[in-house]
Amino acid sequence: MSPENRSDPGVEIQNLQAPTATQGLASNEVRATAIRGAAWSLVQICAERATQASVFLITARLLGPTDFGMAAMAVAPALIANHTLQGVTQTVIQREDAGPGYLSACFVCAIGSSLLMAMLIVAAAPILSSATGNPLVGDLMRASALAPALTGIGLVPEGLLARQFAFSVLAIRRPLAILTGGALSIALAYFGGGAWSIIAQTILAAATGSLVCLVALPAVPRSRFSKSDWQNASSSVAKLMGRLVLDAAGQRLPEVTLGLLAGPAAAGIFRSAKALLDLVTSVLFYPISAGLLPIFARMSGDSQKLESFILNISLASVVLFCVPAFGFSIFSAQIVRITLGSAWIQVADIMMIFALALPVLALVASVPSFMIATQQAGTLLQCSAVQLLAGMALVAIGALWDVVLASFGFVLSICLGAGMLWSRSLARSARVDAQLIREAIALVAIVEVSLAVLFLFRRALVSDWFSVTSFATSLALYIGIVAVFFPRLVASTLQALPPRWRGLPKWLRTG
Repeated sequence: MSPENRSDPGVEIQNLQAPTATQGLASNEVRATAIRGAAWSLVQICAERATQASVFLITARLLGPTDFGMAAMAVAPALIANHTLQGVTQTVIQREDAGPGYLSACFVCAIGSSLLMAMLIVAAAPILSSATGNPLVGDLMRASALAPALTGIGLVPEGLLARQFAFSVLAIRRPLAILTGGALSIALAYFGGGAWSIIAQTILAAATGSLVCLVALPAVPRSRFSKSDWQNASSSVAKLMGRLVLDAAGQRLPEVTLGLLAGPAAAGIFRSAKALLDLVTSVLFYPISAGLLPIFARMSGDSQKLESFILNISLASVVLFCVPAFGFSIFSAQIVRITLGSAWIQVADIMMIFALALPVLALVASVPSFMIATQQAGTLLQCSAVQLLAGMALVAIGALWDVVLASFGFVLSICLGAGMLWSRSLARSARVDAQLIREAIALVAIVEVSLAVLFLFRRALVSDWFSVTSFATSLALYIGIVAVFFPRLVASTLQALPPRWRGLPKWLRTG
């Protein structure tokens, strides 16, 4: 952005047109930008998770279960709406030639979608109030509708910041929003605000997030947009929002199904284990997806270069992130005792089952960003729909017996969705190295079998000494197997790093 645009608070969207893929990025610059984006995204997610956990623990302790549960029910639709609205941001990022007309159309989509969701929340409030028999729940839900309305204002600036690789701004945006909203929530809860403190937190967090984006990059649409701009923008927004809605449903509906069929205790165990899994996956995989999407969008004009790059990233993710899968599985009992207490020890068994999903998720961690950048949002939507339906069906079947089988069903649905993603993306390309892909899948299979064996001997892992010994042994065996039998995967992993980090041996360079 030019200096005069930086100083003008009313900067026009036409002056914010992002560079297109034809301007390109050198290979080393791409790697460096990807690493920088992933690093800032890691900073963001760690700060965000730490802040969320602190606010949650303090507010819940001040409110008590009744007020906190009431607020959680009332604010859920607003949180789902906020997540869904990120489809507008992804639309701005993934467009290779985002001109002023297209950005103006995206802004209209953002405002229209956010207001529509706010009105739907207000309209649905009496239903929830009647279902719970508490008029306060309806009042809380109506007030929470302000959150998506405020979120919509900052969606296009957020997408433009991502296109310009302003990772540092984006990294502080959500943690700052959670911190300001959390501070207000804690203060209100302390002075007797009750459930309203959670609603106030949600609204202030949404306002702060949008304000940060607008201050960093003011974007006021002043351009007319054509019919084709509107059709392209609205179509992309609809597909990406549909996928995000399915993602949110996929996170909540399986546990609801389990609770209806197996009882609330089973649902609580499942939800607790899944919350710990979500914490791990967000720290490991969110930096990849968030940091790479704007880079993939810039590279979408060179499909061969893009496919080679994403293949390296995918293979590196498999090699590196199978190690946390062993730790998540082996130390599950210790993690549960520290975070939840000994009364929840059954959660450890479910965590070991969920650990089976981590190697598969590592393989496809960057694929959704790749598909969004290459205009395959419709295909991504189909994969999400299939995974959602499979998850609900398999969890329901497993719930007829117990929560363990239901958890296996949930992991199987994740594997099915990951398989569809892979088969509909890189597996179709004739330009990628098929042998490397087969080696990566073979490594994932070996890790899966190893995790299954650990599950069979899970009772012995309750001992801290045995757990440490098992992890050290598993890590040594894993490193040895990868180094001896998968040297090309090691080479691909090193090639995904900046040159100064590699130290690539000659036998790997030439192999």
